Amino acid sequence: GMAKFDLRMDEGPIIVATIVQGIGQGLMTVPLTTLTLATILPAQRTDASTLFNLMRNLGGSVGVSMMQALMIFNG
Repeated sequence: GMAKFDLRMDEGPIIVATIVQGIGQGLMTVPLTTLTLATILPAQRTDASTLFNLMRNLGGSVGVSMMQALMIFNG
């Protein structure tokens, strides 16, 4: 996995990890968005989609920041 990445490795493992992440994200984003917006009235979908994407991006940013802090303070 990515836990064994270091500065001396070549680009192969990075490319493979990026492809796997991209496929995983693509397979999760569409069903999650569909399920989230399925019960929303059509007139409210634009606002709901905006709020959903805001919260998804904010959650991702907070998660990345927390993991960064954990790696700095515990590593």
